[in-house]
Amino acid sequence: MTIRHWLLDFDDTLASGMTTWGVRWAMPKLMQQHGLSCDPLLLQQAMLNAQEQFNLSLNPDPTPVLDELFDRLGWPRRLQSSLLNDLQTAYRPELFDDTLPFLRRLRDAGGRVYVVSNNPHAPAVARQLELHPYIDRFFTPRLCPGTQPKPHPSLWQHMRSELPELDASTAAVIGDDPWSDAAFAEQCGLRCWIVDRDDRYRHVRGAHRRVATLNDIPVVSGGSA
Repeated sequence: MTIRHWLLDFDDTLASGMTTWGVRWAMPKLMQQHGLSCDPLLLQQAMLNAQEQFNLSLNPDPTPVLDELFDRLGWPRRLQSSLLNDLQTAYRPELFDDTLPFLRRLRDAGGRVYVVSNNPHAPAVARQLELHPYIDRFFTPRLCPGTQPKPHPSLWQHMRSELPELDASTAAVIGDDPWSDAAFAEQCGLRCWIVDRDDRYRHVRGAHRRVATLNDIPVVSGGSA
C-alpha cells in the first residue's frame, strides 16, 4: 500500500494526554489517598466504558460519564472533584519515547504529516514540545470553522477542500482511541493504526490495526507502507 499522507492524532498518540495520565497516575493516586479498592479487571472495564461514552457523547462536561464510572466502581461521587482537580493542576503533557523516531521516519520517507485533533490546544502544546518541524498542518475544530470533533468526518472533508491532493487511497490515520480515531477513519474510508501502549484495547474489535508502539507501523522511503 502507498501512504503519502499521515493523519496523526495528538493526545495519547504523540504526547501523553488526560486519558493516559488518568489511567497511569490520577486514578491510582485517588485510590491510595482515599483508601479505595477495586478489582483490576472491573476498573479497566469501567475506564474503557467511560472513555467510549465520553467520545460518543461529545459532551465537554465529563460529569455524566464520571457519575456512571464512580457508580460502577462503588466510589462516592464527591471524590470526583479531587480527581478533576488533580487532572487540571498536575497533568503535564510529555512526549512518548517512540514519537520523535516515528516523526523522523515519516519525514525521511517524504510523507506529509497532519495533526488532526479534537484538542484546540494541540498546536500550542506541539510547539512547546518542539514538534512543529515535523508537522505540515494542524486541523482542529477550532481551526476549521463548521467542523465537528472526531469521529464526525467533517474534519476530513475540510482537509479535502483545502488539500486537493488528499485521497483516501494514499492516506492513513494514526491514533490511540478506537471510538474516536478508528471510528473517524472508518467513516472517512481511511486505513488506521491504533497505538495501544498499555494493551487496553485487546478486546475492542474494529477494522483498525492495533500496535504496541509507533515503531511497529511500517514506513518506507517514498511514502509506501
